[in-house]
Amino acid sequence: MHGNTNTDGLVERFKERCDIDNNGCWIWKSIQNKSGTPLFSTSFHGVHFYISARRFCWEQILGNRLHRNLEIHVSCENNLCVNPNHLYERTDISRLEEHIIKNTDNSCWIWNGHIPERYGTLRFGGKNNVKVHRIVWELYKGEIPNNLQVLHMCDNPLCVNPDHLFLGTIKDNMLDMVRKDRCKLAKLKADDVREIRMSLSEGNPIREIAKKFNVSKSTIMDIKNERTWIGI
Repeated sequence: MHGNTNTDGLVERFKERCDIDNNGCWIWKSIQNKSGTPLFSTSFHGVHFYISARRFCWEQILGNRLHRNLEIHVSCENNLCVNPNHLYERTDISRLEEHIIKNTDNSCWIWNGHIPERYGTLRFGGKNNVKVHRIVWELYKGEIPNNLQVLHMCDNPLCVNPDHLFLGTIKDNMLDMVRKDRCKLAKLKADDVREIRMSLSEGNPIREIAKKFNVSKSTIMDIKNERTWIGI
């Protein structure tokens, strides 16, 4: 890449989009994707597109080739850093294992990484926000059929121990919830759901039903479309 005026110009434009902090991080101040990962805008033969800023730095500034099945990460753990001296390759699996704590008291493997809602998620296989317990199932047990979900025997949504997971349908999950009395964690009971179904069949507005049972309209829609409380 040395001596290539076009590449040198790109590198200079890349550096202009960074601020250097006290830790030596090159903090990206330009475009990011929804996950906050830095993106660099460039063009090729008149076609404009975005690439990972870290990948551009890895390949164009360091002159490295990104190996298959590896991703570029930063040793400083600053998600906005693109300092070439902070970059390294690692596999998705090693990143997964870094965020698992194996609990010897109850044998749960607790996820302590990104937890946007009830379940842990991870960028894996080039996809964002993949549920970690599904990743673990595929790594240790095999493929997940399209009509099945990965469920927890231990009822701990942050557990990713493959021995605590099993496959089942949405109905299996609801029956398991009732059998273990987990429905006490929800606002609705089985009798409530039956009354909701009756109200829906009578044509009552979803907004009024949701207000009556102090739940969201999406909860009522899930019941109506049998995404939840199947068989009730």
